[in-house]
Formats: sequence, C-alpha cells, structure tokens
Amino acid sequence: MNIMRIKFIFLMGMLLLLSACKDKQDLQDLKKYVAHIRETLTIDSKNSKSLELQLPQAVTYQSAAFAQADNNDENASNQKIVNPLLAYPIKSFQFTGVMTQGEITWAYLVAPNNNIYQVKEGDTLGNNYGKIVKINPNRVEVKEKGLDNKKKPVERIVILQLKD
Repeated sequence: MNIMRIKFIFLMGMLLLLSACKDKQDLQDLKKYVAHIRETLTIDSKNSKSLELQLPQAVTYQSAAFAQADNNDENASNQKIVNPLLAYPIKSFQFTGVMTQGEITWAYLVAPNNNIYQVKEGDTLGNNYGKIVKINPNRVEVKEKGLDNKKKPVERIVILQLKD
C-alpha cells in the first residue's frame, strides 16, 4: 500500500515538473500516462491480497486438571503427562511477550518443540510442576518445588526474562 502511495506521489511530482513545459503535446501525453498509472494502481489494489503477517496460533492449556498436583504429589506422579508445558524444565522455555485482555495478563512462551504457548498466572509450568505466580511485561516468575544440594525440599522462584 505504501509503495503505491510513493509511486503516486512520484508521478504527481513528475506531472508538476513537466507542467512547466511549453509543449502542450508533452503535457497531454503525460496526463494520459498518469491517468493510465492511476487506473493500473486502483485495479492492482482491488485485485491484490493484502499482505498480513500471520503469526502462529498460541495454544492454551487448562491447568485445573493439574491443580491437584500441588495437593497430592502421588497423584501427580501417577498421571501421564499430556500437557507439553509440563514436559520440559522451566529454563528451557523462552519468554517472548505479554498481552493483557481485561484483567488477565497472558504470557507467550516458546517451548523446546518450537510451539508458542499462552499461559496466565496460576498455570502450571515445567517438569517440577512450577506455578506461575507473577507476569510482568519483561519477566515471568514461577514458583517451583525442588531439592537443594542436601536433598531437602525447597521452594525457589525461577525467572524467565523477556528476550530482546
């Protein structure tokens, strides 16, 4: 669309420059040429499909089925992992952006399988069943349960930073 405007402005400039010509035949030829270009541009703009960037559709998973993982760890270990958000370590996800709809802020994460996933606060993420506790415009905070060096259970916050 911008290219057509640039062509049109260029042609109008040429028309103005050549209008100073004394030969009326050249001016008439130029007017015919400009009219032809205008007609071609309008036909092209009607026939051409607009060029729009089609982004992949983000996948949203309901974390309600996995909310029991916090309450009953035995149940969680017996369940088959069908949610790809639980199949990878948290640090293997790349935080790519946020979007706010009403009062819900969604974060977009790219998983190691190169799919884009849409998550919100409270969703479960990572192979240790971390819970997303906060989404900011430049970072996502996930609370994850794990073991320290002495094999004692510990909770830690894992932060995914927005990549520039």
